[in-house]
Amino acid sequence: MGDVKRLRMLHCQFVFLTGTLPPQMEKQFESAVLLQRPYYVRSRTMRTDLEYHVVRYKPTRSCPTGTSLEEFAAYNIKRVLNDDWYGVEGGRLRALVYVRTRSQADKLAVELGCSRYYSDSGTEEEKAEVLTKWIHGDFKILVATSALAGVDYRHVRTVFHVGEPGGGAIDFAQDVGRAGRDGEGGLSVVFLPAAWQAGYSKEDGELLPENSKAMQRFLDQPRCRMIPLSVFLDGQAQSCKNEMTSCDQCQELGLLSSSEARDWMKKGEEEEEQNGNTLLRKYTKQTAEDRERFIWGLELLDGSCVICRLLGDEKQAEHTLDRCRSASKWRFFDAKKAAQKEARRVRKGWLSSFGACFGCGNVQSICGKQAGGGCRFKDLVMPLSWAVLYKADWKEKVLGELDSGKGSVAAGQGELAYMLWLGEAAEIYGEQGSKMAIVADRVMGLILKEVDSRIAI
Repeated sequence: MGDVKRLRMLHCQFVFLTGTLPPQMEKQFESAVLLQRPYYVRSRTMRTDLEYHVVRYKPTRSCPTGTSLEEFAAYNIKRVLNDDWYGVEGGRLRALVYVRTRSQADKLAVELGCSRYYSDSGTEEEKAEVLTKWIHGDFKILVATSALAGVDYRHVRTVFHVGEPGGGAIDFAQDVGRAGRDGEGGLSVVFLPAAWQAGYSKEDGELLPENSKAMQRFLDQPRCRMIPLSVFLDGQAQSCKNEMTSCDQCQELGLLSSSEARDWMKKGEEEEEQNGNTLLRKYTKQTAEDRERFIWGLELLDGSCVICRLLGDEKQAEHTLDRCRSASKWRFFDAKKAAQKEARRVRKGWLSSFGACFGCGNVQSICGKQAGGGCRFKDLVMPLSWAVLYKADWKEKVLGELDSGKGSVAAGQGELAYMLWLGEAAEIYGEQGSKMAIVADRVMGLILKEVDSRIAI
């Protein structure tokens, strides 16, 4: 969408069509495509003719303890899509089963005796043939990941999600919106593991975006499942109106009036505000503690050679990098020079602007060089983040979970790709930093863990 704004040079009217644009994201969209005072024509995103259910795994005689989520989902999908379902309306009805991973798709396709669709489940021709066979009724169920897009078969009656749906409320609305396009309504069922719990912040304490929080509220135990989705997607509280298509919560507790729906929305906002303040305080406290731990680690290593510490004899590391005689030192300098040269060719520079000190690679507020002095911790962050690439037992620990594994991917593509990745911008300690600082922070955590263990002994 970033390139669409270039079309603004055409002096004509523009019409943008979408099924899912939450009101609170309108300003963001206008900014992205350079719109000024656009005129909006909206209808409701939330479908009142769909029945929403969330089912958590509970051990039963048919699905005893130890049953996988996929096996539990397959058993219940078969119960919903029984022989009677297959025979109605001349066999036109279809079902979609959305999963998060390819392995889930493979397993469920076997369990349900149907085909599966994901990015590399076949060639483009083979995947097109799978869709054609599903539409023509060779099989009534199709298991797919988010790679399935653009399907507009009118008689999809049921949409299942196995595990927490990815992509937040927006993608979920698009997924379930494939059901009931023939005007006959539809059913949405999400299967969750027994241990699932709603979460409104990331592991580092940062609050989730509204798109993700709306999905969490839907999956939790709202009074009506339509309320959290409608508030986010349409900007107004909407509850189930029809007993025949009401959600599982309303089927159990009864339908809500319009005023009751608004009251529940207000109550949820108040609870969210309280939770948000608590999470923000927790995030601020944790961020400050992490920052202080990192600085303490830098002070501990200051004056030593981190390359020798990680890749050589730690006992022989009590010298600065400029006095180091190890061949690894020159490998680091060569890697740094190569990254700087390549970065000038493919982008503006190796380290992102305002993301790191160009001299030492540290977070600018910690480095102190911007205040007029020299780097506070010279020759630590850059060589530390480079050296972990060659410390086999730490490499995966440090890089494996960064950017959902992109750290490991960059490292696997070679030293140059990894060094370029280190220079990319990233947030750390609640401020602008770089991937290099994040890697150094993780390495520092492992070093301090070793120090703590020695002190304990």
